Amino acid sequence: MFIESKKDIHTVVELIESSNQKHLDSRGNIINEVVCLGDISEKMIAQSAITYDVKSIFDTLLTFKKNTPEIFIKKIDQNNINKTFTDLFFHYVEKNSKKILIGYLKYEKTDNSTKYLYFVNPKKDDKLYNLKKEDKIIFLGLKK
Repeated sequence: MFIESKKDIHTVVELIESSNQKHLDSRGNIINEVVCLGDISEKMIAQSAITYDVKSIFDTLLTFKKNTPEIFIKKIDQNNINKTFTDLFFHYVEKNSKKILIGYLKYEKTDNSTKYLYFVNPKKDDKLYNLKKEDKIIFLGLKK
């Protein structure tokens, strides 16, 4: 496969210690995501201390086996532009979908960068946000 630009490759880098992030920052924009095991481990321990057996839930979500749920991020369909999170949530419930809408990514563009803001289980006001063409939605389901 011929790769025309770095946009065709999604690069993920694993870090053990978050203090090493500074070394990656000097690599330019060739890295799309950094997964830091130290950060994830700290958060998992904190969540497990608050909620019994939450680790098992994450184990299930992060396992790629038949009939286990996965998290999917999808572009907004043309017919869902300007609908609210609440509108879409009930749409999927009413059609008895095998997917559960759990959040959305709001596209934000500034003078020098673009990024997504994450809204998982959005609070009341954020559920009323009208989704735009550039936004994405987050599902939990068995199939993409």
